[in-house]
Amino acid sequence: MKKQKILRWSHFAIILCIFLFIVFIGLSMFFYAGGTWIDYNSQRYSFSNNLFSDLSRRTTFLGTSNIISSALFSTAMIVIGIAGIIFFLVLLPNFYEQKITRRFSLAGSIFGILDSLIIASLAFVPIDKYEGTHLILIIVLFSLLIMSTALYSIVIIYQPSYPNFFGWVFLSFMIILVSFFILINYQFFEVFLEHLTMRAICQEVVIGCGLINFLIQTSGLLKNNPYKSVK
Repeated sequence: MKKQKILRWSHFAIILCIFLFIVFIGLSMFFYAGGTWIDYNSQRYSFSNNLFSDLSRRTTFLGTSNIISSALFSTAMIVIGIAGIIFFLVLLPNFYEQKITRRFSLAGSIFGILDSLIIASLAFVPIDKYEGTHLILIIVLFSLLIMSTALYSIVIIYQPSYPNFFGWVFLSFMIILVSFFILINYQFFEVFLEHLTMRAICQEVVIGCGLINFLIQTSGLLKNNPYKSVK
């Protein structure tokens, strides 16, 4: 019974963190002081010309303060990082039935928790101050997330007691991640600027799909509680 309560509170915490993330990011966009990679004089955040990381900037491209937006972005990253850690810890006990699923899910959760820690660490490395570190962390972030989603899609589809639907959702999200990962890595910076709009929109689509996947998988945890029969 105690484990059931802990899991229920964990699910509530994940959903609350997702909600807070959306609120903080929305406010960060609202307070963004302006500027894009191709138009330093723009007055607000542009979904078609700003990259998500621009919100982390302490100062704009023109050197004016963006501290409010940056602080809200940092808070959002920490909150969603916490949600990810809780999620991958709570997901793990669902796959103890077989040795192979135990091993794969353990690896998936380790990758997922590391990924969540990196997401939270982005709060402390704004792109205008630590551009190289910020970009490396994003590449590692996507790499770990691809591995964790790949492992859990295999585990869920392989284990009959957990609905396959959630495995296919993981797999679909992994395909989206791989496609975007290839997009952001195969072009030089000059080409990146030429296709900034496409990259910005694709990035926002990936983030939106990630949140949807997160919510769907959390609903799966609520329905497939491994301790629901424990008295």
